[in-house]
Amino acid sequence: MSSNSDNNIVPSKKPGLSRYSSDLIKRGLDLANKSQFIDDDIAYYFRGLDRTELGDYQGAVEDFTQVLRINLLGLWKVYYSRGIARAALGDYQGTIEDFTQYLDYDCTHTSSYYNRGNARYKLGEYQGAIDDYTQSIQFPDSATYVWGQSDDENDAYINRGNARAALGEYQGAIDDYTQSIQIGLNNVEAYNRRSTARSALGDYQGALEDLQRAAKLE
Repeated sequence: MSSNSDNNIVPSKKPGLSRYSSDLIKRGLDLANKSQFIDDDIAYYFRGLDRTELGDYQGAVEDFTQVLRINLLGLWKVYYSRGIARAALGDYQGTIEDFTQYLDYDCTHTSSYYNRGNARYKLGEYQGAIDDYTQSIQFPDSATYVWGQSDDENDAYINRGNARAALGEYQGAIDDYTQSIQIGLNNVEAYNRRSTARSALGDYQGALEDLQRAAKLE
């Protein structure tokens, strides 16, 4: 099982938010170029999604921002999509602001809490990250994914463990890594990180055992 060890921002798999059918995505640029035939906000929105898929994150941010200026489309979708693009640019403060706006609309959206937690982690706001990961675990409404990888709720436990370890809360980190191990399969990263936390508490035997378990799974 792969894992999101770098506390990265990821799009949601919840239908109707960040991932559309491939042929609809491909229509994004064409729609924008022919925007006189459809609502401008829709054209900019789909072009923003298309640009995100193509890795043109700055262009995507500009398109999503234009949608917000026009103020015709359901704004909650745009804040989420712009948050993803801003994260890819390293604008983590902007990412936090956008996911916060989205959560004002849907206060149980797992991926928004998870992604905002990752942005807070990147900025060193570890307690805020812990709070968001906890909310993400509380509301398991949709799975998340990373481009080219398979991801699931284990990452919320691993990332919360990382944030707790960053604050020196090693027992709490161990508890989170253990939870990830219990619900996951072949979770090499959880064993490795639990080993580090156990070592920090002086449990060298437990740390060695975790390294040995991780080695067997690799």
